[in-house]
Amino acid sequence: MAPLIVFAGSTSPTAKVRMPRGEAIHYRERALELGVPSPDVLVEPNACNTGENVRLSRAVLEEAGIDVESVPLAGKSDEERRAYAAAPKPWAEVEIVSAWPR
Repeated sequence: MAPLIVFAGSTSPTAKVRMPRGEAIHYRERALELGVPSPDVLVEPNACNTGENVRLSRAVLEEAGIDVESVPLAGKSDEERRAYAAAPKPWAEVEIVSAWPR
């Protein structure tokens, strides 16, 4: 679905025990274990909410010089609406695609 993955997120009260180094770091490690090539996985480890996930992920991609045309959003099902609402504001020029099943 995407040639590149950006995992975003610091730690949260609900994830602190399972992911003490932050969600993005742990998700990246799991992706690598599953065979995703390291250059295809970027990390944004500082975001603390959905809006920051979007804004800071965009900054990571810009710093890497990656031109973005579309963004498939994925995450926990209870965050779908929040992410889908947050993404177009700072990233109006790209197509936002929901990866959640309808």
